[in-house]
Amino acid sequence: MLAPISIVFAVILAAYGIWRKSWVPFIAIAVGLLIALISYNINISMQTSDIEMWSGTVTKAEHKEEWDEWHPPVDTTHYTYDDEGNITGSYVTTTPGYWEHHPAENYIWTSDGGSFSISLLSDGKRANDTYINTTEELISYYPIGMPSASYHTYENRVKASYSIYKHNDINEDDYPDLPDYPSNISNYIHIDRITGMPWLTYNSEKRLMEVNAYMNRMIDDEENPGKMRAWKQANLQFVNVGENKPYEYGFALQNKWRNGAKNDIIVSYSLDSNNKVLWCLPFSWSEMETFKIEIRDYMINKTINNDDEMIEVINYTSERIIDGFVRKQFRDFNYLKVEVTTGCMIWIFIMYLIMIGISIYVRENEIFS
Repeated sequence: MLAPISIVFAVILAAYGIWRKSWVPFIAIAVGLLIALISYNINISMQTSDIEMWSGTVTKAEHKEEWDEWHPPVDTTHYTYDDEGNITGSYVTTTPGYWEHHPAENYIWTSDGGSFSISLLSDGKRANDTYINTTEELISYYPIGMPSASYHTYENRVKASYSIYKHNDINEDDYPDLPDYPSNISNYIHIDRITGMPWLTYNSEKRLMEVNAYMNRMIDDEENPGKMRAWKQANLQFVNVGENKPYEYGFALQNKWRNGAKNDIIVSYSLDSNNKVLWCLPFSWSEMETFKIEIRDYMINKTINNDDEMIEVINYTSERIIDGFVRKQFRDFNYLKVEVTTGCMIWIFIMYLIMIGISIYVRENEIFS
């Protein structure tokens, strides 16, 4: 639809420019088509841009001690002139020297997210000139090998066309208490991936981060010799949708989260009042289904009252993923056609009308004559 509108716009202005023997409409054509192209690309990007979680480990830490830099005085010579531009004299002014303080800097590097500048530590202390004072102190907060996580963007054409995959018999409005997809990063490199289980401690999250880091450790890329890639390219998450919720909640979560990011394995379930799993729905984009069935069968009637029981679940689930998960290549969805939204089409159409009106106004009033 955009192409025909653009052609009509260009033809109208070109015909007007030829008739009135003016170059203004041709500039308007170029400007209008450029704005339309930019608007089109932004609109498509907004529809297809998505995020996924990567997992890795801390690979390096570095502390740079604060230091003071002396800037010496600077003499500047100024000249005076007569009315004819001849030099009649000179004088010198001096900019005083001064000290510039450079605060301490603290950095960590991870295999998944690159480098991070650290200013606030996990215990609430601020990393400043007083503390941290050595790389060893920084490493005490971020040990080499510590699991890490980060968000990364990718093109997801399914996001714009998910209606062809969703459960059409599920209305998300009927499930208003569904959790949102995790979006909060704490301590620079930590993302909570156990949702709806507040009685568990950090030990469960820590173990989940460890298995995600293990499943995403860097290995040689057989398809690209000399390069490395993440091993399983998997991101395991657990979501308790609430107490005594019906099975349809799993499908509703699957719809709301658009089946997860391309590397997600999301284990959704509901617990009863004794924290026993009533049902389980694992979902991901992997075309391998056996590991999901194994996880589902294992989870049903499982009780999760504490960290030990949750860690047992995490360990079993990660083993099934290692054995059976194969991440789907999202280039398989390149056939999906993404259309510009109606709002974008209206904006481009109005912009074309404005460009036509400006061209006629400028030409008829001979503004550039």
